[in-house]
Amino acid sequence: MEIGWEGEPRQIEQVGRLPECPGLYFALQQWKESYDQLGRNSRLEPGRIVYDGSIVDKFECCRDRALELKEQFQIWLRSPSFQDLDRRLREELQRDDEIRFLIRTEIPELQQLPWHLWDLVDRYRRAEVALSQVSFEPCQPPDSSAEQMRVLAILGNSEGIDIELDRHILESLPDAQVTFLVEPQLNQITDRLWSQPWDIIFFAGHSETEGDNGRIYINSEDSILLTELWYGLRQAAQQGLQLVIFNSCDGLGLARDLEDLAIPYTIVMREKVPDLIAQEFLKSFLHAFSHGQSFHLSAREARERLQAWEDQFPCASWLPIIYQHPTAIAPTWPQPEGLTPIYPPVSAPASNVSRRSKLKTLLLVILGISLGAPTYGMLAPEVSKRVDRQGGFHYEEGKITQALFFNGVAIAIAPWTPQPYYNRGYVCKEIQELNTICLFWYEIAANKGHPDAQSEAAYLNIRLGDLEKAIYRSNQCIERPVYPGIELACWKNRGWARIKQGRWIEAKEDLEKAVSLSISKNLTAPHAACLLAQVWEREGNPEKALDYWRKTKEDIEKDAQDKLSQRSKEQDDCLGEAKSRLNN
Repeated sequence: MEIGWEGEPRQIEQVGRLPECPGLYFALQQWKESYDQLGRNSRLEPGRIVYDGSIVDKFECCRDRALELKEQFQIWLRSPSFQDLDRRLREELQRDDEIRFLIRTEIPELQQLPWHLWDLVDRYRRAEVALSQVSFEPCQPPDSSAEQMRVLAILGNSEGIDIELDRHILESLPDAQVTFLVEPQLNQITDRLWSQPWDIIFFAGHSETEGDNGRIYINSEDSILLTELWYGLRQAAQQGLQLVIFNSCDGLGLARDLEDLAIPYTIVMREKVPDLIAQEFLKSFLHAFSHGQSFHLSAREARERLQAWEDQFPCASWLPIIYQHPTAIAPTWPQPEGLTPIYPPVSAPASNVSRRSKLKTLLLVILGISLGAPTYGMLAPEVSKRVDRQGGFHYEEGKITQALFFNGVAIAIAPWTPQPYYNRGYVCKEIQELNTICLFWYEIAANKGHPDAQSEAAYLNIRLGDLEKAIYRSNQCIERPVYPGIELACWKNRGWARIKQGRWIEAKEDLEKAVSLSISKNLTAPHAACLLAQVWEREGNPEKALDYWRKTKEDIEKDAQDKLSQRSKEQDDCLGEAKSRLNN
């Protein structure tokens, strides 16, 4: 075992031992056999899946064998000869640390094990497992100055699967320049690899592992071994390639083929992957990663979200895995344009900016030296909270520059906590009303689990026209409701987004849920009632619509009496519409 920090030499080493375990090996083979028999429209070699027997029986068999594999795996990790190493890990790691567990082995069976089921990974919510090679060459560091992600997307043989959704997901990425090769020839791929630097290479289509080698199906007639692209991929790696994503089946052989190219990161699917699961993972991962969440936590979140599909696709959350270079620094998505003017404000003198930066650094150094890393990890959130509260006092007094300064220090002290990012988004929205920069701060807080930020991000995404992201954020806080006011807002936002998409039936269900929640919890919901009135009008029921126009007017007037908040543009528009309908 080696423990170190990114970009620094390892600092702790310890030897442990995991014993032979024939039962674990047998359980792994039994599970793989049962999983392979499922079929289910996968991205394996086209035409190879055979459907026979009762699918219900096969599902039950796969689930039973998955449970047996999990039990054998966890028994193995509890072996007495491994416990000193396990305890040392728990002593050195903090719950708030972002942790990357690299399993460095060349043994295929060890790479196939479900390492994410290690209880240590489960307990440390900011941890993710990756596979890594034993021997390696130096790799290129990421280019932090890039303004856009340069993506080469290869869409190969799509027989029996739908890769158009993959294309749609890539086309919607922010701050990305995406070049598509659709069912290309080998020479076309090679030419593109040599033509310019790439940050990400993406492949969707059919693939498989043959022995120790990976094969991809690049068009309806041709398949190639990944080794046939070796020189082109080496050129891409030398020019700064950071990530390769194979959204296709049986990818461990593909990852192993790339080992000697020193590519920092690869994401593959361990086994054959159902079409829908490949798309859901890609959508969740790229959305989180491109909106400010770290690379590893984006992968973990996207992987865990697949559990929602395991009633239809057993073990879906077992499939994605990161394969990384041992010394690689994690890539980051470029920040949106226009971020700089907010921190610090444009009007701030340059000397003050420098002084603030020095003060932040000095504060962090003092805390780090005086407390030590473990104690700092425990106390930093409370210190950050107190500093951010000072910023709140300045904001209430109208001192925006001072408020932003204290908020920036709070973020620097405990960057893993969501509240300061949420407060930054709130101040930004109050100053600038509607801005992608404000959304940026809300998105960071939302990625860290802040429910109010998820609601606000959904609202701003609707105002800015990104309806899919609005629905994604609404789903987050609907799935994990914290308190009724935010839950109500999230149901309303999802209904609003679906109206704009023309999905009237689903919108009606969401809005009725929001209004019902407001009645049961004695809350106001003027915008939800306003939207629901419009739905009833569209369905040709003006009497029902009038009930909700009446509720819209009453709720807005009640909010005004209670002085709960400043009236939004939507509420102003709704009040005008409600008065017009009721007067008529």
